[in-house]
Amino acid sequence: MALLDPEPCPPLGDCQSFADGHQVHWIPARRSAQDRVWPGVPCQVTEYWENGVIVLDVGGAERRYWNHHPTRLWQMVNRNGGAVVIQGRRRLLRTKSEDGWYCFSLGDAATWAEEECVYWGEDGELYRQRTGSRTSVTRC
Repeated sequence: MALLDPEPCPPLGDCQSFADGHQVHWIPARRSAQDRVWPGVPCQVTEYWENGVIVLDVGGAERRYWNHHPTRLWQMVNRNGGAVVIQGRRRLLRTKSEDGWYCFSLGDAATWAEEECVYWGEDGELYRQRTGSRTSVTRC
């Protein structure tokens, strides 16, 4: 897998899925920020792959996750030298912003190609598409 090259931070994109690894819903993001019992573990992102797999060093242990927006994640995390906080309970990755945190959802690195994105079509209908496929599009 090739590592990502730096480029300007893109917009979030059209995927409407809140499944692990896709968009972060505001409720778990808020609960993550306010959680005093499970506040998260500081760690370091060590690798970014083009397919969305990210590799974390969590206390000397390597962990792999997947995110639908790898370039966006890279841009935000790179601003902090790779420093992040992982909150496994909610499968969220956080990195500092100017006024709080950027929050990213984490999916399973082993099954990323089976994930489905949800998009609104130009016809106003909702469609699903497998993340690892350019052709498997089905109407919801």
